[in-house]
Amino acid sequence: MFSASAILWQPRTGGISGRVSAEGRALADVQVHLGGTVSDETTTNDAGQYAFTGLAAGPYTVTIRGYQDKGVRFLDDVARIDLSDDEGAIVNFVGRWVRRSLIVGSAFVDPNGNGEPDDGEARCRNFAVVLQGPGVGDVHSLPTNSFGGYAFGGLAEGSYRVLSSVADSTLARLGLRFAGLQTGAPVVLDPLSTETVNLPFDIR
Repeated sequence: MFSASAILWQPRTGGISGRVSAEGRALADVQVHLGGTVSDETTTNDAGQYAFTGLAAGPYTVTIRGYQDKGVRFLDDVARIDLSDDEGAIVNFVGRWVRRSLIVGSAFVDPNGNGEPDDGEARCRNFAVVLQGPGVGDVHSLPTNSFGGYAFGGLAEGSYRVLSSVADSTLARLGLRFAGLQTGAPVVLDPLSTETVNLPFDIR
């Protein structure tokens, strides 16, 4: 014999889920707090996704925390939802990278082969430097200044690669060859960091 409560009881199938990202890039390990009718907490996975399931109808807030050290800014990190019975609500948080990091360096003739621009070593002006990253297809280029220096500023956290892009014919005419990594020097930027990548050239 079944009781009336057993007949009327139904599992709660409401839920709130979503993704935390910055300009298309997923943010893992962000804390997501659920408040309101039910309180709970979870963290985003490697795909930036989170989910709260088995929720009753009622008002909720979803708050993201612990993203500040990732170099991301959100216009709003709190969302409010009135969840209906058996509703599946999607709440995404989309931020923007804080662009305050730098990659700097010098292009120079390196006769002693130590990879560092020493006093007395000639600097290479108007040499093309290419920056790849952090996204696929993100490519920037600029020439070195009159002192052989360059600087890519306003960069977001992420992985980059710095390459020399001087034409072989130009280097041959100058009697030089590039002594750095032909595939480019990898650089990983943290928020508010400055990294130095120098571009050495040998005398042929």
